[in-house]
Amino acid sequence: MQEEPDPEWLVRAEVLRGLKAVADAGLAYDVLVTPSQRPTAIGAVRAVPQLRFVLDHGGKPVIDIGEREPWASHIGEFAQLPNAAVRLSGW
Repeated sequence: MQEEPDPEWLVRAEVLRGLKAVADAGLAYDVLVTPSQRPTAIGAVRAVPQLRFVLDHGGKPVIDIGEREPWASHIGEFAQLPNAAVRLSGW
């Protein structure tokens, strides 16, 4: 998703249909987002509860400048969703 110019791309009706097909196939969906795209990713996780989502690279916190928010709040939202996981990679 990170390369999509539309920040709401992941919650478009046609994309959500595709994500439901991924779930029906028994697969998981890895999400690679920029920090500003995290809320949309959370929306997609909520919209397709039957699909297992994996947020790549810990949701890309801006650690080089010590920014904790809004990353911590977003990760907290992901943690509340039973179909979401966070991959800690590339740090």
